[in-house]
Amino acid sequence: MSNFNTRNTILSTLLSLSAIIQYVYEQGFAFGVWYRTGGSERIRNGFVYVIATTVWLLDTVQLGYEVINNNRAQILSTITEFRDSLGRPFVYR
Repeated sequence: MSNFNTRNTILSTLLSLSAIIQYVYEQGFAFGVWYRTGGSERIRNGFVYVIATTVWLLDTVQLGYEVINNNRAQILSTITEFRDSLGRPFVYR
């Protein structure tokens, strides 16, 4: 019985390994066909879009930081007024 289980385990492992190798080969072949038919251009455009979006996002964050930093007193007073007006009905005096 032990030999049967050992052989069964070895064959199951080989079957799984061959299925994985076949899947990887098929995906690699499909990627190669896609890449040779203009996929490299799509990858480059994607990287350019990601870099441009990152630069825009960093610039926007920096601008927002400057606006908040320059108008901090006004923003804090507005927030305090809003918080007080919102909490006033719930305070019992």
